[in-house]
Amino acid sequence: MAQHIMECSGANEAIRSCLDLVSNAGRITLTGWPKRETLLPTDVITRKELDILGGRNSVGEFEEAIRLIYTREVDVTKILTKTINMDQVPETIKDIEKNPGNYMKVVVML
Repeated sequence: MAQHIMECSGANEAIRSCLDLVSNAGRITLTGWPKRETLLPTDVITRKELDILGGRNSVGEFEEAIRLIYTREVDVTKILTKTINMDQVPETIKDIEKNPGNYMKVVVML
């Protein structure tokens, strides 16, 4: 289980899945913009003693970022270091700790 999860997509299903993936006494940071309200089971939040935080620090930057990606002025595939599955998470975290300069962005596929 992850001690800290940062959910950046804003997808309701991804937000909800954070509760299943975070450890007891873990932290979830939400930075994405959901298109509709996400219903969360407060009994799970209380039982697992979770901290849930919202964070926004990119107000007004989305339009430029989308334009740069759409026009291919920025190749976002260059920042993707690795795509892994859940079984590879522990070994990847250990390698990131040993070799942080080798990683930019790791995507974990569920």
